[in-house]
Amino acid sequence: MGQMCCTSRPPEDLMSPTEAIRSDSMVKPMTSQNNKYRPRSFKKNKAMAKSFVNLTNQTTEVNISKILNQNTFDGEPSFLNQTVGAELTSVMKEQLYFEEQQRKDKERKELIHRCRSNTRTMKTLIRVQAIVRGIITRKKIYKQYKFRSFTAISAKQVAFFNPIVHDLKKTLPAFVYDETQLKDDIEREFKKIVKDDESMYDGQVNSSTGLRDGRGTQTWVDGSYYEGYWKNGKSHGRGRLIHSVGDVYEGLWVNDMANGKGKLVIYEGPVYVGDFLNDQQTGKGIETLPSGDYYEGSFVNGAKEGQGVFKWVDGSMYSGQFKQNMIHGYGKYTWADGRCYQGYWIKGKMHGKGVFTWLDGRKYEGEYYDDKKHGKGTFSWPDGKKYQGDWLYGQQHGFGFYWASRDSDKRKGEWINGKRVRWCEENY
Repeated sequence: MGQMCCTSRPPEDLMSPTEAIRSDSMVKPMTSQNNKYRPRSFKKNKAMAKSFVNLTNQTTEVNISKILNQNTFDGEPSFLNQTVGAELTSVMKEQLYFEEQQRKDKERKELIHRCRSNTRTMKTLIRVQAIVRGIITRKKIYKQYKFRSFTAISAKQVAFFNPIVHDLKKTLPAFVYDETQLKDDIEREFKKIVKDDESMYDGQVNSSTGLRDGRGTQTWVDGSYYEGYWKNGKSHGRGRLIHSVGDVYEGLWVNDMANGKGKLVIYEGPVYVGDFLNDQQTGKGIETLPSGDYYEGSFVNGAKEGQGVFKWVDGSMYSGQFKQNMIHGYGKYTWADGRCYQGYWIKGKMHGKGVFTWLDGRKYEGEYYDDKKHGKGTFSWPDGKKYQGDWLYGQQHGFGFYWASRDSDKRKGEWINGKRVRWCEENY
């Protein structure tokens, strides 16, 4: 906004909500985990480990295809026949994962050593890293994190050993079964089953129907792992699914879908605790981002929608309406530096009537368009100066009235692009 006639005032310093959300001051470095896994058989003797790998590679390369293609032993079908190939493949993949982790650790240590020996390079890397982390974090604020259920499990890659799932199973607490969920008259027995999609089930089945029923675990070919209760061949009741990509859901299931109360942890992403409906966050819930920012309120089909509160780690806060993960409707946004806007929003921008106040006493009350003062509005200063009139894309533009102080008379003038060009004869 341009300068007033013969007066001076502090700049408005208006920052849009979008800019505030993108402010680097609120970005915190995202932590990363260097998951290390070393099989017990390789811990004590490296020479033994190397000979074991060579022996495994030599024997499995010759026999693995024959074993995997066999359908019977001695002419009779067997569960063992179907699992031997998978187990050998799993051993190979486990060893490849171990070797890959060793290679990455070595490269990482060499890179750190080179950087530490050059102070200038180290400072440059730190700045670049901070910028990249900031971009990633800001992009995740309004991102929708979808729940991956059984429908997202891949059947293309045969790799029962999954390093991500393997590490998660070691770190997660043991799943606790609730025997009260099995208070019925169904007769059950334990069985191991290989499904048509080559997934392996180990647990209780209905003795009459043969369907999965009761307690049981299932491992898919991509490494995904479910542990919990089943009913009529589907996950039903309390259960925990560790997806191959690292996402973990633990809560209630109904007919193979997340329904009811549950907790969803996105791999290297946010944590959601709340209501689910047909595999989507729907109802009341709390979503906490890795940066520490969090949202508490309503969700519809996996998106923030309805009434809610979003709090940033720097102290900024928005309370109001959301639509499709964006600030939309009526709400109040308070910045960490004390600025505050209360009014209408469209797709994350101030749009419509609203009131914007500053900590030093400045105030604008009027219309906004696309995050800018636009239309009719009144801007007042703490020393009594005031402008009331037309605005165009954030600047005084058109006709308006000006008061030099609280006790002065108003004067009518014309402004173009934030600057007064003339006083008008009429004063009405």
